[in-house]
Amino acid sequence: MNIRVLFISLVLLLSSFASALTIKSNAPTTYTVVKGDTLWDISGMYLNEPWRWGEIWKSNPQIKNPHLIYPGDVISFQNGRLSITRSKGGMRHVKLSPEMKEVPIDLGIPVVSYNKIKSSLLHIKVITDTEVKALPYIIASENNRLIALQNQRVYINKPLKTGVTYDVYERGETHKAVRGAQNRKGKNRTVELGTEIIKVGEVVIERIDPSGETSTGIVKSLNRRGINPGNWLIEKPAAGVDFFFEPKPAPHGVAAEIINLPNAFQNASKRYTVLLDRGMDAGLERGHTLLVQSNEKYVNDPHTGEKVKLPSEALGTIMIYEVFDQTSLGLVMDAKDRIKLGNMAVTPFSGKYAK
Repeated sequence: MNIRVLFISLVLLLSSFASALTIKSNAPTTYTVVKGDTLWDISGMYLNEPWRWGEIWKSNPQIKNPHLIYPGDVISFQNGRLSITRSKGGMRHVKLSPEMKEVPIDLGIPVVSYNKIKSSLLHIKVITDTEVKALPYIIASENNRLIALQNQRVYINKPLKTGVTYDVYERGETHKAVRGAQNRKGKNRTVELGTEIIKVGEVVIERIDPSGETSTGIVKSLNRRGINPGNWLIEKPAAGVDFFFEPKPAPHGVAAEIINLPNAFQNASKRYTVLLDRGMDAGLERGHTLLVQSNEKYVNDPHTGEKVKLPSEALGTIMIYEVFDQTSLGLVMDAKDRIKLGNMAVTPFSGKYAK
C-alpha cells in the first residue's frame, strides 16, 4: 500500500498560501502509541511538517478528539484512511505534574507534552527598564555575605507578602532593534526591545521588618550558584493548567531575527532556546511554530562574475513557548543544521522564504 496517497487531495490555506500535506516515504502503516508519545512525535513519523498535525485529524472526522488517544491504541492507515483501534487496557490516568496527584480524567496524549520539554525551557523574562525599576530587590544577605545560599536569609528593600514565594532574577542582556524607515537625518530608528532577566532561585518571605519598609526572606531554592544583592524579585505565579502546547503556524508574514542563544555558545540545536526580536507586536502566541532559515549567501557567477543570491535553506523548526511585548522565546523542535545568531524565523509556507 502506498500511504503517500493519503493526503494527496488535501489542501489547506495557511497564511493565504495553499500547500498540500505530504507523507514521508518511510512512514509506518501502523503504529502503537506508547507512554510519553505526543501528537508532534506521531505526526513527525508521517509528515515532513509535524506542526500541521491538526490537518490529519480534520481530514478524518471519525476521530472526534485527537487528544483522546492513549498508550496501547493502534494507529493505522487502510485504503487511504486513518483509523484507531482502542486498547482494552489503555491508560486513562494521566499524571499532570509533580505538584499534582494522578487524576482519572480523559486528557489522552498531548500535542507537545510540557513534562517532556520542561527541562529544556529557560526561566527568562524580557522586560522594559521602567518595569525593572519598579521591581523589589535584595539589598543584603545574612551576615553581609556576597552570595546567599539555600536556607540563608536575605533582606529586601520593600515590604512583601509574608509566606509567599518569589522568583529571584539577575540581569541579562539588553536588546535593541532597528524598526521602520530612516529618520529625517538618514539614520535608522533604533528601539529598545527590553532587558533579559534570568531566574537564579526562589525566596520565601519570612516577615516584614519592624520598620515596615523592608522585609526578610529565606532562600528556598537555587537555579544557579547563588543569590546576590541587587537581584530582583517577582511573585511566583500559581501552578498553571497548561500541561501541553498545541503547535500551529505563526501568523502570515512573520519574520523574526534570532538575537540571542541563551543556553548555547555559538549554535543552537534540538531542545535549545532562541530569543526572537518579535513578540506580541507581531501577533505571536505560545505554540506558534516558525521555520528557521539560513542567512543570505552570494556567489560570483562563474561566467559573468556578477554576484548571485542563493536561495535560503530551512535549518529547523522552533515553537514559541514564552511571549513578551517585542520579543519571544522559542524552543528548537528539530534542526537539520546549526542555528545561529542572525538567522531568520519565518511563517511556514509564507512564500517569502524557501521551504
